[in-house]
Amino acid sequence: MRHNVGRYRAQLTEQLRIGGYVFSPCYSIEYKPGKYLNSFRSCDAIVLKMLALAFNQVLPKSPLCYSWKGHGGVAKALSDALTYQPVFYAKTDVSNYYASVSHYYVMEKLSKFTTDEYLLRLVYCAIEAASTDVGLPRGSAFSHVVGNFYLHELDVKFEGRDSQCYVRYMDDILLLTQHKGALRRGVKTIRQEFEQLNLTWSYQKSHVGRWAKQEN
Repeated sequence: MRHNVGRYRAQLTEQLRIGGYVFSPCYSIEYKPGKYLNSFRSCDAIVLKMLALAFNQVLPKSPLCYSWKGHGGVAKALSDALTYQPVFYAKTDVSNYYASVSHYYVMEKLSKFTTDEYLLRLVYCAIEAASTDVGLPRGSAFSHVVGNFYLHELDVKFEGRDSQCYVRYMDDILLLTQHKGALRRGVKTIRQEFEQLNLTWSYQKSHVGRWAKQEN
């Protein structure tokens, strides 16, 4: 068994070295109505993890995106947001986020951070393994990195805006303000970014209104 593992590792390393690695089609498992999880061959999962690690090192990470490793997660996002003392809020996310991510925009965004053509070809093959043109495979370490980064330009637009407190966890977005005008402007910015990336505002999960103060 140990000998086979060593040989298997050597074969995978050689395929990657010569640029001959090919992803196998992944399997889709419906874990609830309309929601699918993808399953990969073990060697594909290893390569996807390698891609995730490689791009995690080079991609910029906004402090306003809390789904990156080390950024504190949902608890830190809410803790930071609530220090703002909001009066108005808007909460939204993307309808079917992973299924809506454009492969064209993924390649366009990631190509700004590497000139390695083989690495980019691996990226293209990785995201095409589950679907063509649109959608990220669920259950992939690399998809998590891409999902974090896909809305990075939206994060950057809110950096330094004192009149708006914006936090994001993957596609879940919370916007807090002290004035209605600032809230409207912030919502407009989010909608424009969604439209540019062909993403759909989730009306079912969206809420806009006045922040309720807790009584002591």
